Amino acid sequence: MCNKPVLLVISAMMVLALAACGKPQIETVIESPPVEGPIDIPNPAAVYCTGLGYEYTTRERKIGEQEPQPEPPAEPTPETLEGPHPGMPVVPDYILEVVCVFPDGTECEEWEFMSGRCGQEHSYCVQQGYTLEPGANGATCVFPDGSSCLEIEFFNGDCGPGEQ
Repeated sequence: MCNKPVLLVISAMMVLALAACGKPQIETVIESPPVEGPIDIPNPAAVYCTGLGYEYTTRERKIGEQEPQPEPPAEPTPETLEGPHPGMPVVPDYILEVVCVFPDGTECEEWEFMSGRCGQEHSYCVQQGYTLEPGANGATCVFPDGSSCLEIEFFNGDCGPGEQ
């Protein structure tokens, strides 16, 4: 005679073995279409500068000089691209400078302007009669009632006096 517990154990093992051999679950994968070209996210400093009606310009400047060079550097040749060791490029003599040019001819580097460290008199906040405080993550506009908000948010209409 067979023992009932032994039959139950054998039956359970067979059920588990059959379940393990079952058909695998099909995983549904939804693919998004490929992105063509670079993703176009606007530069907030550029939006701020041009939104205030100022000229936003990019130019090359020789490293170590304060004034921009009138002529760009000559096209690099294979000889000028090699540094002291083969495969090591030469450090460029020019940097790319992006500035916001104001109607009076003065200018500020784009992020210096947006952070309130340059050209405060041309900021949206000061134009509206409020106080601008420079900041590492953007300037802050301070209103007479003591409230304040980031300059870019005030410019975009996302906050104003009396809102914190």
